[in-house]
Amino acid sequence: MKKQQTEQVVSSDAPPTFVAPAGLAAAYLRSVASSLESFDEFGGFLDELKRLVGKDLYLKGSAQLCDVFSGASEQPDFESLGQGETVIAVSGSAGSSGYLKYSGRADGHPFGAEDLHLMGAISSVVSALVAQAQNFRKKEQASSILQYLINQLPLGVVCFDATGSLLIENKVARRLLGEGGAALIEAQLTQAGKVRGERVKLHFEVNGKLIYSEGRSLEVAEGGVIDAYVLYDLSASREKLLKDLELEAYMSESRGGAVVLALLESRAIAGDIYQKLKASAVDFDLEPSKIQPLDAYACVCVFRGKDLRSVRYLLRHRLPLKALEGVRVSVVAYDADAPVVAPAEAMIDAASAALRRSDVALLPELLVMDIYPPVVDALELLVGDACRLRSADSLDEAEALIRSGQVDGLMIDVDGYGEDVRTRLQQASAAAGGGFKICYSSYKQPQMARSAYGLSGGDTLLQKPFDAGEVADAVRLQFNLA
Repeated sequence: MKKQQTEQVVSSDAPPTFVAPAGLAAAYLRSVASSLESFDEFGGFLDELKRLVGKDLYLKGSAQLCDVFSGASEQPDFESLGQGETVIAVSGSAGSSGYLKYSGRADGHPFGAEDLHLMGAISSVVSALVAQAQNFRKKEQASSILQYLINQLPLGVVCFDATGSLLIENKVARRLLGEGGAALIEAQLTQAGKVRGERVKLHFEVNGKLIYSEGRSLEVAEGGVIDAYVLYDLSASREKLLKDLELEAYMSESRGGAVVLALLESRAIAGDIYQKLKASAVDFDLEPSKIQPLDAYACVCVFRGKDLRSVRYLLRHRLPLKALEGVRVSVVAYDADAPVVAPAEAMIDAASAALRRSDVALLPELLVMDIYPPVVDALELLVGDACRLRSADSLDEAEALIRSGQVDGLMIDVDGYGEDVRTRLQQASAAAGGGFKICYSSYKQPQMARSAYGLSGGDTLLQKPFDAGEVADAVRLQFNLA
């Protein structure tokens, strides 16, 4: 037996070479390793296995291999087998994958029992490799089908395994995220302080596009967990916003009624301002569709039928400023009397420009009617931190400001204006609604002023020169700022 294992071996295309058992084993292992390099291509892998059998240095053989699932397994012609030839089946649990045919040993010696054992072992290895290649191909086909199906989805889909390695990314996700999409999502998870495995909602910007993503962990098999994310491009929401704004503007021109746009921006976390406002739309008496993202860091609220005064009050009292890091706000109204070619773009541009004065955007506005301009400057020093002051050049302008809802209150100098002016301004104030506040100022003693100008005890009257504390208290009380 020992002599037989170390005798000369002759190949069909080379002179006889002495091959020790260790060398022969190494040759088989190298052949198997070489064939595995083409494992992912089924036809090429079968060809490599055939070459493995055909280039055997010890046995003269050939292999006829096929796909067990094709149903086209070729059977050997047993009647034509020559003397000394033998056939070994290549089969497994899935069925026959062909056969190995041996015509003799390379050294010309007849087969021995140990040779038959070697043929069986080679057949077992080839059979196992073919079976694994078939299983791999089936999984590859299933993966290709799955990839094709998720590529048909209108949403982006990205899946990671438990280690964070990318498993699946469909065409929409690749288009939205570009190169390095997996790393981009990982960065967003880190920025948002999330831990892989939790259900998360993310907003982030990629090349000017606002992307919304929601992800969760899914157990797809026992002990097998993946993290799946769907991605949605919110950039089209800007187009919808512009169309909605155009419609609101035209309706305001044709039917009347106010249209106010509130722009809110926070550069802290992409999408954070939009997500939080969308979730609290009911707090602002808004339909969710009236809150739309402008970009990854800003969103717009469209208020129909509310004037500037009402919107400022609503936002001032209901906007969770402490929960919105670094938020900036601006509020503008559409002026139907001064139509423009693109009203939606004009409103957004005006609101964007007004963000520079975000610190006073929600303060109430007090219209001061006084014939002495220095009085307005004095009031600015006293109550400038609690409200904004504005004046009017004419009675018509003052009435228009009051009726349009642009100002929250009126302070009128009863000494400087006649009864006809006071009456018109009082009528405009009454038409502005219950939330509008009016107060009076006079150099006369309060009792004399009330008597002279027909003011009731319930009317707010401030005596000049102003007492700083009295004016500040009156303004805060009038505008519910206490």
